[in-house]
Amino acid sequence: MSRIIDYMRELDLVSSEKIKRYFMKNNLDTIMSFDKYMRDLAYKDWCIADYSPYSFAPSMDLSGFGGCSGLNCKIERADRFNKFISLYGDTVYFIVNSIANPRPISIIEKDEVFYRRDLISDYTLIYLYSGLIEKNIAKIIPPHFSFCPDCFSKHIVNNNELLTLEPIIEQYCNKAIIELYSYNKTRRVGIIEIKNIPELFSNHNRHNKNFFFFIIIKRYIAVIFFEGISDTF
Repeated sequence: MSRIIDYMRELDLVSSEKIKRYFMKNNLDTIMSFDKYMRDLAYKDWCIADYSPYSFAPSMDLSGFGGCSGLNCKIERADRFNKFISLYGDTVYFIVNSIANPRPISIIEKDEVFYRRDLISDYTLIYLYSGLIEKNIAKIIPPHFSFCPDCFSKHIVNNNELLTLEPIIEQYCNKAIIELYSYNKTRRVGIIEIKNIPELFSNHNRHNKNFFFFIIIKRYIAVIFFEGISDTF
């Protein structure tokens, strides 16, 4: 049983097309009300299962709820992981951004299109996982349980040791190549290209193993390149 899935069925949000139509057609107040209500239901559904060696909290990239923002890419990753959980998972804990990290109203009103798009992605994936959620195999983490997935994996086995990321960060900082792909001076939007770490973006594009990322804050680009970009703005 899952209150979240039951409510989605009540609203007939039972396919990617219907989910997209709901979030694109309804007014913003209706969507924000839905968003808040789903967080309330996440609290009501929440419980931590007894630990087993097959209980884990996957990275958001792996589950599809994070990583590349392309919906088809998310669905492909989620579909693959859904099959894996069906075979090998006892309990899996998902972090869903719209539930775990609610946006302030000021941000929603400023970027309404992105808000709608993100809800379409999240609830398309939630419905894809609905069979496992209803069987109580997959669980959605409510807001005040929003931990780093690695830390949460340790939390559910009562291990308070935190994973240190320094060796991993150093490895990829030494390996990655970041280039400014383009910059639109009028719109003040840049695109960076990340190269030489295809293992992190293996699902994004089968033919191009690099990754493109939009960036709009000048100081971030400056930090990336360390020098010589002020005259391009």
